[in-house]
Parts: sequence; structure tokens; C-alpha cells
Amino acid sequence: MTGGARFLTDLEVVLRDQRGVVIDERAQAREISASGFRVKSQQPLCAGMRLTFTMEIGPGEIVRGAAKLAWAEKDEWGWHTAQARIVKMSWADKRKLRVQTHRPGYDFPGLARKALLALFWLVVVAGAQNVMFKQPAVRQAIFDSLPALGAGLVLAAGLWLLLG
Repeated sequence: MTGGARFLTDLEVVLRDQRGVVIDERAQAREISASGFRVKSQQPLCAGMRLTFTMEIGPGEIVRGAAKLAWAEKDEWGWHTAQARIVKMSWADKRKLRVQTHRPGYDFPGLARKALLALFWLVVVAGAQNVMFKQPAVRQAIFDSLPALGAGLVLAAGLWLLLG
């Protein structure tokens, strides 16, 4: 595989021969792109071999296709490694692979959620610090209400245990 973005994570891939017989249910695919991937298997693989594959590239995101092995070798630990060139894959599955491999480096919505959560806790801590050190009347009211709050929590836990 030359050029193009790739998955750098290992993914499980199910390999089958052209008749649909499973070769390896737990092979590992790495350096995945829309044009091919490197596969590592405990089962023998040889150059020129044609196979079909199924891999899960994300939660509920499954891609299927056919590939031809460009080269294959066996390492010193008995694993077979090969370069699979994708020769047939549906347009939708190719698109799924491209979307997965061309993701931006940052998850901006996730980063924004974490920033808002951090801001929330910063405000909570700042407010607690303000109450503890600059609002003696509020601090005393909170401390005076702690026994009632504790009793309410015990009552709620008891009801939850009885009814739940």
C-alpha cells in the first residue's frame, strides 16, 4: 500500500476462501486503507491466494470484500503475514473505510464536551471554595442541614432497596 490514509490500529478480521469456508476467524488486520491491508494469521497464507474478508471497523460498522494476497511470509513465531489488496468491495463499504481512515486528528465535539465538563466542575469548585471561606452564614446553614440531608439519603436508599 502506498499513499493514502490508513488505520494504524489492529482490527480483527475473518478470512474465508472463495467457497466461503473460514480460514481464520481471529486474524489481525493492520495498516488498513481503502485499497488493502496487512493481515496476520496463524493459518497458512500464500501469495496469489484469493479470499473474502469481514472486519468490524467500529461499533456496528462492518465491511466485507474480496482480496488477493500480493505477498506472504511466515515469521519466526509461526505467524503468517501477508499484504491483501482489495479487489472487490461494495461502494458503501469502501466509503466506510475512507471515512474511518480520513478522520481528522481531533474529535472536536468530544473535546468541546470535555471542555464544558471541566468548566462546570471549575465553577462548582470555585463556588464551594467561595461558600467555605467567604460566606460563613451559608456555610453554617449547610453544616446545620447535613443531619437532615443524611437522614433523607438513608430513607431514599431504604425505599430504593424495598421497592427496587
